[in-house]
Amino acid sequence: MQILNKLTLKSMGVTPDQSVFGEGKDAIPCASIFNIPLLPKQPIVPVVRIFGRAGSCKAKQSDLGESFEFRGNFEATRLLDGEVFRASKLFLPKILEGLMADAMMASDESIDFIVEIGLQWSKNAYHYEWTVKPLMDSQQADQLAHLREKATADIPQLPAPEKSIDKGVENKGKKK
Repeated sequence: MQILNKLTLKSMGVTPDQSVFGEGKDAIPCASIFNIPLLPKQPIVPVVRIFGRAGSCKAKQSDLGESFEFRGNFEATRLLDGEVFRASKLFLPKILEGLMADAMMASDESIDFIVEIGLQWSKNAYHYEWTVKPLMDSQQADQLAHLREKATADIPQLPAPEKSIDKGVENKGKKK
């Protein structure tokens, strides 16, 4: 496992390389990841699974334009070789970034999520596009869920109250 300053597709080593598949006039410009060419009509290549709890987000400006930095606890597994990464900051591809940022801004709570990010061939200049497959509905995090589960796990059940033998006697706690 690697602990990183921030999780990005680049820091996890899943940004594709530009390449050409085939030779001569049959050559197809494409992108490739781990020597797997992304070709037309080929199924999506899953590259990374990310899960975590996002507690906040803020807009950041870089030479690549505006993006959102999510802060919380995140873990990712590179599906091509099983390498695991962890970080407290996360940058997502544009296809997912806007949805997550909107969800964060609409709530004061943390958000839990699990997604699988993949690649597929595209006619664009880069010859690939990112895909996102949600593996659970993003949801507000219950901050106390794990503690509640532990706290209530071994609570013994009290026995049911015994029925009174003297049904006609009423005791309201008054002294006689």
